[in-house]
Parts: sequence; C-alpha cells; structure tokens
Amino acid sequence: MPKPKRLALEMALHEEQERRALEGELAQLERAWREAEEIAAIADNLLFIRTTLRAHFTLYFTNRTPCGMIPWQSHRTATPFIDKTSHHVIAADTPLTGPPPPEVPLTDPPLVRVIAQVRFPLIASVEKRDFIAPFQEAIREFYPVLRPEEEHSVVLGPRGVVDTTRSNTLWRFSEASGAWRVTLAPAFLALETTEYTSREDFMECLRLVLRALKEHVDPKVLDRIGVRYIDRVSGDNLSALPQLVRPEVAGILRSPLAASAQHAVSQSVFILPGNTGQITVRWGLLAPHSTIDPAALDPIDEPSWILDADASQSFQAGSWPLDVDSVVEQARGFAERIYSIFRWAVTDEFLRRYGGEP
Repeated sequence: MPKPKRLALEMALHEEQERRALEGELAQLERAWREAEEIAAIADNLLFIRTTLRAHFTLYFTNRTPCGMIPWQSHRTATPFIDKTSHHVIAADTPLTGPPPPEVPLTDPPLVRVIAQVRFPLIASVEKRDFIAPFQEAIREFYPVLRPEEEHSVVLGPRGVVDTTRSNTLWRFSEASGAWRVTLAPAFLALETTEYTSREDFMECLRLVLRALKEHVDPKVLDRIGVRYIDRVSGDNLSALPQLVRPEVAGILRSPLAASAQHAVSQSVFILPGNTGQITVRWGLLAPHSTIDPAALDPIDEPSWILDADASQSFQAGSWPLDVDSVVEQARGFAERIYSIFRWAVTDEFLRRYGGEP
C-alpha cells in the first residue's frame, strides 16, 4: 500500500479511537461532576447542621450567671429541662426556660414602671454630701436634678411601735422631666423609668450608673440584684381583658363573678432553673385609688388590672464582688425572662390593642 494511503488510514483509525476515548472521558467527567455536586450538597447540609449546633451550644455555654447557668432550650422541643439542684422537671414550653421571644414594639405600651436595683452591705459614708459629690458629677450630665429625701424606719414589737428614730438619706437623681431616676442609698442603688423604650437602652443606662457606683462609692460585694416590670391595663381594654390574657391569668375575671369583683390579685413565686434566682409575679384586679406598692405603682381613679413581675437573686455575704458587666448581664437575663412571662401571659390581641404587630 502506498505510504500516503497507509498514513491516511492510520489517521482515520486513530481519530475514531480518540473520538471514542473522548466520549468516554466526557461521560466520566459528567459522572464525576454529579458526584461532586452530591458531595457539595452533603457538605452544605453538614455545614448548616454544624453552624446550627455551634449557635445552640454557644447560647448554652455563654448564657451564664456568676452563680449558675441559665440553660438554653428550644421552644420547639418537647424535651423537659431537669433542674438537678431541686430535682424538679420543668416543661420546655414554659416561659421559665428557652430563649426569649423577639421584642414586639408597642406604640402605646401598658408598661408603667421598670426598676433595676442592686443591694450591698451598708456604707455609712453615703449619708454625707461630700462623699456622694463625685458620684453626682459622674452622672449629672444625664441626671441633673438632685433631691435628697429622708427614709424613716419603724420597728414594731409585741406592744406596738418600739423605735421610730432610724432614718436614711436617699439621694434622688433625675432628668428634668422626672421620667428617669437614680436613687443612691447607704445600702442600695436603683435605676427606674416610667418612659421605657427598649431593653438595650435600659441596660446601657444601668451600665452608666453602675460604673459611677463602682468608681465613686465602691461597694466591694453585692447582696442582691433585682429587676422589675409593671404593666397596667385600664379603660376600655379592661372590659376586654378575657380576650387579652391567657385563661390561667384572667382567673375569676373570666367568670360571672367578674362584675362584682373589686380586688382580685394573685401571686406566684417561681424558682429559675439552676437556682439562678426567682421571679415573683403578681397579677389581678385593683380597685380605684388602690395599689399593691405605693413606692412603685401610683393609685389611679379607676379600676385596673396589673401584671407585676419581679426577678431577683440574693447572694451569701461576700460571694459576689461588684463587676459591672456581670451585673448588667444578670439584669439583662432577668429582663428577658420577665418578657418571656409577659408574652406567655398575653395574647396576640393584647399586642395589637397596644399598637404591636405580632
């Protein structure tokens, strides 16, 4: 066979072989691509699971208090939380466990007062003006009005009043409108407001006054931390209360006796998981011109319904040194738990009545 024809035949045979090889490689590449896609999808799912678990464990291990841990649990799980300290089993869907629900802003909130307080062993020097002057300067930009008050204590014995001579000076610092107020006393510091805006805003205000307390008063240890939120329902919303709160909370006001009720207040005390504090919750009907606490809730001239939640933790003497960040985080945890109770107690209709969008 002539050399040119032989060369042409060899090229044709090689071209056919190369074509078949190329088709096989493409098929292999296609299979490899599909396998890669499947592996990538599995990896993405694993990444999602890993990220979710990391977030869950981060919440669990970072949501701490100096005297214990507040466990994280999802409201979606039915697994109960076992309090190993008290051996109580707490259902996972109660407001005492799990992360707080997202805040729903209310354009006309029923919140009438929010208070945060830290108590410490008596510091007698707080009675002196010269001693508290640096503290005043540290907060005077925000609380320019200072009005001292005298607090008188009465000691009762078997035959009545035994001693009425005890008194303390309370230094009341407030902004010009009086809506925000700081009280410094020989054994406590309190921050309160009647114009609450948000949890974060309140905690930053608390941080400010705690820094001034630590720098200029310097209590070495704390005896107690407390946070309190008081809501009040009155007017037309009071008549619609059975639709605004849970049946367990409405109580007798859902019965025919509601028309004759003048005063019906219930109180419950809940121990938080891990013995990280307790919450005292009072709710119920108040008659006109009445109150459950004159220092925190002003009487009004019409019937009203209140939801008063007070979270606190007390410490053994000298067990918790004053650390501003720790106190703020503890207070924030209490505020979140109180909000969880509030959202558990009220219905979506309640939120809508006060300008929220649940």
